[in-house]
Amino acid sequence: MRRNVGKFIGWCLRENEFFLVYEYIPNNNLESHLHGNETSLPWYIWYKVAKNLVSAIQYLHEGAEKCAIHRDIKSENILLDKYFIAKLGDFGIAKLKGLRTSQTSVGP
Repeated sequence: MRRNVGKFIGWCLRENEFFLVYEYIPNNNLESHLHGNETSLPWYIWYKVAKNLVSAIQYLHEGAEKCAIHRDIKSENILLDKYFIAKLGDFGIAKLKGLRTSQTSVGP
């Protein structure tokens, strides 16, 4: 299962400013191709972006050790690497759910 989630590299605290460092994303984000100065994308790239985004959501909901609900999926948070593989980023308001189990719990 492909993760298609932006890779977190590390963090830095400098002069009371907190920075998160992620992998380099040379093709910016989807927002820049929709409304910015970047070039328009051909249909096959849009299709690939949609498949990659579905893969990211499936991984977060079913493949990760803890289920993660992103809660802020928008074009600004869909990053495009050098091969236009889409990766979901910005987990600032994400919510983690319990550990994966083979049984579903019922009740309050």
